[in-house]
Amino acid sequence: MGRWSGVLVLVFCLAAAAQPAAWGSGGTAARLRALGAAGDTRQLRQAASDCARSVANCTACQYERAGSRTRAVCKACAAGHAVSDKGAACWCSPGYHRNSSSLCTPCGSGYWCPGTGSSRAEAEARRACGANKITLTQHATSDLDCLTQPGYGWAEGNASAPCPKGTFNPGYNNRACASCAGGLTTSAPGADSPADCRAASAEQAPSLPAAARGAATATAAALGPARVALAPAGRNLRAAGAGGATPCYRGYYGQGGALCTLCPADTTTSLLAGAAALRDCDTCRPGFGAAGGKISAAEPACGMCASGSYSIGYAPGGAACAACPKASGFSGKMVSRRGATTPDACVGEFVSDGATTTLEWDIIPMGANAALEAAPAATTLGACQAACSASSKCQYFVFRDYEAAASRCKLRLAGGPIAKLAFAGEDAPATSLLFLEVKESLYTVYAAKSAADAEAVGETLSTFKAFAAARKSCDDDLSCVGFSWNTTHWRTFAGVKWEGAIGKVRVVGETLNSWIAEPMAV
Repeated sequence: MGRWSGVLVLVFCLAAAAQPAAWGSGGTAARLRALGAAGDTRQLRQAASDCARSVANCTACQYERAGSRTRAVCKACAAGHAVSDKGAACWCSPGYHRNSSSLCTPCGSGYWCPGTGSSRAEAEARRACGANKITLTQHATSDLDCLTQPGYGWAEGNASAPCPKGTFNPGYNNRACASCAGGLTTSAPGADSPADCRAASAEQAPSLPAAARGAATATAAALGPARVALAPAGRNLRAAGAGGATPCYRGYYGQGGALCTLCPADTTTSLLAGAAALRDCDTCRPGFGAAGGKISAAEPACGMCASGSYSIGYAPGGAACAACPKASGFSGKMVSRRGATTPDACVGEFVSDGATTTLEWDIIPMGANAALEAAPAATTLGACQAACSASSKCQYFVFRDYEAAASRCKLRLAGGPIAKLAFAGEDAPATSLLFLEVKESLYTVYAAKSAADAEAVGETLSTFKAFAAARKSCDDDLSCVGFSWNTTHWRTFAGVKWEGAIGKVRVVGETLNSWIAEPMAV
């Protein structure tokens, strides 16, 4: 459902001063129209001269007519786009580039796309990582995301070369080639594992049977007078074959002669295998970041990214969680699930900023059981949105510009501060629930006030017995804006168009698709 994607930079203007009839008076049924219903008189038209009074950060806009009222709304950037610094156009977002079909697509493996610059061409360029380098993401934004391929040492530009004989590099890091331990060597350049390190001759390993010589063990002659075979640093003997040793996997390190040890506190290794010391626990797992942006070599530690931030992980040396990106001109708060691993997981607390909306519905009817509470001081749509944002209980607000000033803004408030609910995707939860769509396949999950409240929200589309069936139906139906559980069945529902009224869902990061478990700390 692409109507939700993109970054929104929006303005609102009233082209006519006529006021509709008061809420609840005659003509209500005529004003209330379900999505797609016949008789909808709204039309869209483009007029560059009409858009001239739009804000400086938007030059392309649309007029949207509704009866006697008209509002000018700036176009939303499509998926993979962000508003340019000058605000006059949608350029490709960081991690995206413009392809031959003029579409912004992911940068791709082995490339990085900055998404910033003094010109559109510079901002949308696709830059190659250089010879013998690759990226771990399709959305690389910096040359620092370019990592060596296995068997090569890292260097700038095209200078990454095969590891010389006697050295190795597992790759996917920003490191130089490492020397084989204990005087061992490799049979040829380009080694990518400590398993390639072998005794140079039989004389170097007199205590081992012939079958074990050169099988990735450091020997008595190489390690000292003990004259016994040990696992070299970065390897362990737990699963060794005859005289061999297996490498420590990513996230573990081995200091020699012992089993591999798990990296501490949500850290991992930039090496894919063969980490030899605690200092090799030098990067954070995806969804985790390092305090201050750097991991301590002596005490490595990372923490889960909070809502409103993300981390793709695996940055050598560690990196702090990055703030969710937002477009120039969008002043609202960005949110995400805790432990987000990509900027695609970031969404606005509200679908748009200030006094606008670009959704295909104006409001979600709440029914009498919702008991919306007035915010008398919020006499403008922007103030109403701010009032909802400031409340720890607000799930949704509606603003009706034809009401008396003290009654224009009304908030849907939960019984207590909004928090993640104990719902794991079961078909028959113990309490009534409300799932409000944020974008395609992403929902904010709130407690309903009662079974009657859950049944009354929105215009009913279909009913279901299973959670998965209701969710899939809403994902597939363009008119669906959410679904609910009323303790007996699931139901999907639509929003409606209502002249002179705008409603918006408030999104709290920890409630997003809350049936999916957060990444586990280790």
